[in-house]
Amino acid sequence: MNASGAALALLLAGAGCATAPAVGVGRKIVEAEGMAPAQAPAAGERALADAQKRAVEKALGVALAASTRVEAAIVVRRRIWADARGRVESWAVLGDKTVEGMRVVRIRAVVVRLSEGEEVPPPAEATVRIEGGGPAQAGLRRGFGARGFTVVEHGGDFVVKARCGATFQRDPRTAPFVSGRGRVSVSVIDAVTGGVVWERSAEAGGLDADPLSASARAVESAAEAGGRDAAEGLSRLLWNR
Repeated sequence: MNASGAALALLLAGAGCATAPAVGVGRKIVEAEGMAPAQAPAAGERALADAQKRAVEKALGVALAASTRVEAAIVVRRRIWADARGRVESWAVLGDKTVEGMRVVRIRAVVVRLSEGEEVPPPAEATVRIEGGGPAQAGLRRGFGARGFTVVEHGGDFVVKARCGATFQRDPRTAPFVSGRGRVSVSVIDAVTGGVVWERSAEAGGLDADPLSASARAVESAAEAGGRDAAEGLSRLLWNR
């Protein structure tokens, strides 16, 4: 193992767990090996993520759905970790080597079943940049922030764009307030390839005494809902690349 590989192993071992915690109900300790092309960017981190996914499969006795999709010059391996309803709670790196052009990382992991409604957080290093302004941007920032993503002003691994529209109507039942209805189509774009990796629409309502304000509230609410959905979908894709 080269110096950078040794440093990565030490770093990952410290970040995971030096000593495994007690295993209780719903937890299993397994060993698993993950691989990634040695010349790929962040090969060590990718191999570690692959090892974690394999640990979940092994511990829970499932085979995560696998398909390969090629669109807009990007390849996404959709092995959805969350579908297994399990996650790696802690891990220790047992080995890190390069074999025939592949980076191979072996770990010992504690796998726990996800509780009902629990979500898989995004990788800590993932960042998004939201283009545009106004109420849609504010809603998208809240939506991605609520799902654990880091939102940046410049750069970013992914760019989030939104197309939005709104209508309003006066209803005697809500007078003197005006009812607005907003619709937002959210697109998540890989900043490197320019490929769209996630796209979905959301709708929401809003009330205000002023028609424009009611419409803005509705757009912001729709953008927040769309942002949460997009962030959840992007998180799953990132863990399973």
